[in-house]
Amino acid sequence: MTEIPIEEIEFSGSIFDDVGRVFKWQDEIFRAIKPTYAAFFTKIIESRKFTDLFERGLISSKLTNYSLNEYPLIIKHKRIQFVSYCSEWGFEMLKDAALLVCDLSIELCNMGLILKDVHPWNILFDGCKPIFVDLGSIQPISTTSFWPIQEFLDWYVVPLELMSIGLSKIIRPHQVMVDPLSVGNMLRLQIGRIPIAQWMQKFLSWQKRKSSEYKPNVPSLLALRKEIEAICPIYSKTEWTGYEGWDSRFTSFEPTNKWPAKLRSVERLIREFHPETILDIGSNRGWFSNLGSHLGAQVVATDIDEASIDTLYSRTRQNHLSILPLVMDICAPTPVHGWYNACPPAEKRLKTDMILALALTHHLVFKRYASFEAILSLLSKFAKKQAIIEFIPPSDPHITTWLNPSFDWYNLDNFVKACQKFFGEVSIIESSPEPRILVVCNKPLEFS
Repeated sequence: MTEIPIEEIEFSGSIFDDVGRVFKWQDEIFRAIKPTYAAFFTKIIESRKFTDLFERGLISSKLTNYSLNEYPLIIKHKRIQFVSYCSEWGFEMLKDAALLVCDLSIELCNMGLILKDVHPWNILFDGCKPIFVDLGSIQPISTTSFWPIQEFLDWYVVPLELMSIGLSKIIRPHQVMVDPLSVGNMLRLQIGRIPIAQWMQKFLSWQKRKSSEYKPNVPSLLALRKEIEAICPIYSKTEWTGYEGWDSRFTSFEPTNKWPAKLRSVERLIREFHPETILDIGSNRGWFSNLGSHLGAQVVATDIDEASIDTLYSRTRQNHLSILPLVMDICAPTPVHGWYNACPPAEKRLKTDMILALALTHHLVFKRYASFEAILSLLSKFAKKQAIIEFIPPSDPHITTWLNPSFDWYNLDNFVKACQKFFGEVSIIESSPEPRILVVCNKPLEFS
């Protein structure tokens, strides 16, 4: 056994895990298992039937010959590039996470095992594939008489039910506060929004659940899965719902002479800088996210329009692209949260080599009343190396209707100065339609 120097590691995750601790060492992710559970996890990880679950959505894990202080067993996990949380997921992502919990629970039940924690903080998305990462949640079914149904209802069924009637904005603050809405509140919010007969059926179903113990068996888990599958979304409309983006005009990502200057310039810059990771802010349905993925980058796409993000998620899941689509307002990125602030803020988790901020700045200025400095300060927190930011000059017909004397500072010179303050090196290249331009920011080492 090789002892890992404890001064070289960084513990992460829950401090309440009675099985062990997750830690980072040499840029890899490990789980230290306490002596009481070492034999159990050694046995199940050596089982072929168990390791088949790695393809089904359980975090890929393997035994090592390391040890750490009082921990005799160290397991190495596959590292997921980006950490995201349920408050950032669209309806389809949360639904897929719920289905994964059901599927894994069914497979584990057939093996005499069970999950003791099923909350969504135990799930990360590897692109568009949900991965259950808390190996320590697995235990023998003989050690318990119940499956955590209330936790599942609170964190999956209630949010999905409310999302299905267009109330996502009510759910998300509770997900950040780690404070689930109760079933009672869900039923109250559904009154008048769904047919009374359907409401009564749900009320009686929840009452029956409340009065019975949920036994961990395959038929009950299959019934729960069927219930999740039946929930369908209704989206709250934004001004971007139904927006006809580039994806409606260009379905191929191979450059052609038909591409406008904006597309050609962004494609050339991605090839030139060759970023490993890209954050596409205000992605809509993700044409540029798809472009980045086709050029070899791992991409995070964010937008405030949930319908657009779910469309992007469905497409990239089908095409197996390396894109993580998230519902997030860049003016209010997800803050640090969770028990003892264990969940880092978005700017720490989603920092990438390159950010794309296309057709965004003018909306932040004229609709959110943000200054150039506020915008560039925020964007610089997410960019490790480069930022490609579209600027729409005052002479653009789209902008002239918004201008008034209070925006006399809105000009290219002031924008470039703000870019230089937070990024250092700045250059300007063509975009489209005229007079729009792309401002390319490249961070020197001292700005990183």
